[in-house]
Amino acid sequence: MDKPQMPLTRDSARAYAMRRCSDGSAMFEVVHGEFNSDEIAGGYAFTTGELLIIVGRDGGWMHAEDPGHAAARLAEVDQYFARSRHRHRKLEFAELTVWHQAAIRTIELGLPRVESFAILGSTVMATPLDLAKANYVLILLRRYMRDSEVSTAFRVLASDDHLLRAPLDEVCPHDCPVCGLPTLGGPRYARALCDECNGKTICVHGRRVKGYNTSLGGGFEAAHVNDESVCADTTANGRCWVEGLACDMGEAKFGGVYVQALPV
Repeated sequence: MDKPQMPLTRDSARAYAMRRCSDGSAMFEVVHGEFNSDEIAGGYAFTTGELLIIVGRDGGWMHAEDPGHAAARLAEVDQYFARSRHRHRKLEFAELTVWHQAAIRTIELGLPRVESFAILGSTVMATPLDLAKANYVLILLRRYMRDSEVSTAFRVLASDDHLLRAPLDEVCPHDCPVCGLPTLGGPRYARALCDECNGKTICVHGRRVKGYNTSLGGGFEAAHVNDESVCADTTANGRCWVEGLACDMGEAKFGGVYVQALPV
């Protein structure tokens, strides 16, 4: 996928916008002083008169139909800027729920799971449900973090208000059958692998294999990672292995692909 070149400059933003439009000769910049000058949440905007393209310094972007006049274009940029500032707002540790705090501390200490942190006596998770909720937050944070820095965890939380909500009582993380780290699956996929182990699946021929939906309406197929050729065996029977453990891969009930260990 074509992405803006980082770190973003006016020239690289313009180059990205040029690649997104059919007639670059008609393109001109939409100047928004605050948005252009903000080194964190800001960026640049361009229009062709038909397409409005907004590019953020954080790597985000938006393409929309051009609203047709200068004031409306500035309003669109202003709305994007407001969302960007919200994503980049500073969160205080004390503002977070106890489950989020436990997850953050676990990341800060480089520990594999919240129980490890609790054993150290640095926090008290009163019940197994508290531990489950804290591990649920930890799993989601690690799923969206690009590195293991605490600052990144705060950035992830700030970027999605849904992640800041208190976890539901129904959350039920379980231990990954391969590595033992907490992961998600629910009752239907109680032996599902964690995200990291999910990326290690091999087929009967010892080749790395990955499953995907064949259309928006569903369907399942598995392909070899190195050359994207269809793996007939895994597509037909779902069988795959991770570190010698036999697993099943297939289409998840509500879309996507599951990988879970077979009963031993």
